Parts: sequence; C-alpha cells; structure tokens
Amino acid sequence: MAKTISELDTIYFLKRHRVLMIISFLCFTLAGLAYLYLNETLLPHFVILNLKSPISDLPRGGWYNTEYTIQSWSDNLNRYYVWRRETTAKAPEFDSWNSVIVFFDKQMNNLGWERQSAGYSLCLHQLHEVSFLKSGEGESGYVAYVMKGKDSTTSPVACLAVWPYSYTGSMNGYDVVILTINPSLSTMRRRISE
Repeated sequence: MAKTISELDTIYFLKRHRVLMIISFLCFTLAGLAYLYLNETLLPHFVILNLKSPISDLPRGGWYNTEYTIQSWSDNLNRYYVWRRETTAKAPEFDSWNSVIVFFDKQMNNLGWERQSAGYSLCLHQLHEVSFLKSGEGESGYVAYVMKGKDSTTSPVACLAVWPYSYTGSMNGYDVVILTINPSLSTMRRRISE
C-alpha cells in the first residue's frame, strides 16, 4: 500500500532527527539524575519545629543552642537529617516532668504531631540522653512524636528528653532536649522496600 505524503514526512522527520531525540532524552535523564543526587547530598531537609521555649530570658528565643547534623553510618547508605535544640524549664513554673511534657505536647499537637508509645529506635540512635534516661513517664525520661497520620518508618520522628537538674542541692528545674530526625529520600525508599 502506498504511503501518503503526511506519513512519508513523519518517517523522514523521525529518521532525520532520531539522533537529536536520543540526545535530548539522554540530557533529560542526566538532568533528572543530577537533580536527585544534588537534592540528596547538597540540600539537606531538616524538620525545624517552631516551638516556644519554657524560658524567655535568653537570646535566641530561649534556646541555648541549635544543632544541624547529617547522620550516616559506614555500613549502610541510610542518611538522616537531625535538628536539635536545648533549653531548661525552671521551677516553680515547671514543678514536674509531666508539666514540661504537657507544655510541649500542646505545641506539638498544634503543629500536627502526636505522642507515640515508648521505645522508638530512631530516638535510641540519635538522642544521646537515652544513655541515662528511660522511655516513658516518671521524673525523667524521653518521649517520641510522629506526624499525625504518618508512618513512623518513613516519616520524620521527634524526640523530647526531660530530666531534673539542681545547682543548689534542691531541684531547680529540668533540662530539655528536643530533636527531629528526618530520613533522606533514598533512606525512605529503602525503608519502604524492606
């Protein structure tokens, strides 16, 4: 069957521009891969919580310091973006561990986070204070939060550690550490496939 002029023009165009189309496809593919690589390695994705500190007499909004860490291990490719803040909650306004936890629970709930049952492994790996604190309630301990409606294995986790301090022999207040742990995109993909 004879081909029409339109079909011949299309065939001619495809043959003539095949190399150009292949080069264009390769350029778009390389650009996409470069974007993923740069997004993974050069653009960290820290989850920063806009929380009010229990004290306000310090510069920096009542926080002693803020740390940003990219955590990875040599035996696997997992990468986590860790944001950490430290402060104190002073007595008599904060007279118990629970009063400090409630102060942060309200703020975390307003930001779309909910407290989880004890023992989150990401908190165990990233929150150094677990070496002397237990999970759960008491006069010292840590709790974990996950974004409402999200799966803790593939979404950020927040850890809050609270323990008493005293400089004068009697209890002066509580030391507070809050941190967020955000898995990188490739870490999330690996955790989903496990």
